[in-house]
Amino acid sequence: QDEGFWYTERFPEEKWMESLLDMTRRFRNNSLVVAFDLRNEPHDIPGRWMTWGDGNPATDWAYAAERAGNAILDVNPNLLIVVSALCFCMDLRP
Repeated sequence: QDEGFWYTERFPEEKWMESLLDMTRRFRNNSLVVAFDLRNEPHDIPGRWMTWGDGNPATDWAYAAERAGNAILDVNPNLLIVVSALCFCMDLRP
């Protein structure tokens, strides 16, 4: 499966970020929307492994989540941002 990361060749990171911001703007005034989950169950894919905190923009989920979360909070500072752990939310490696 080639869609464990927050982006793919056909769905680049810019498109992911744009879709999050579109949803943020759409529901900005809806008091029932209190949180955004940035990516459902991020995980490694064959031949590529996600990292956490190494600064590599191609693999560092923490770096991508921080950028996306900050962009969302710029639009709506009242939201909670949910960041899933690596590998189907089971891997808590540093």
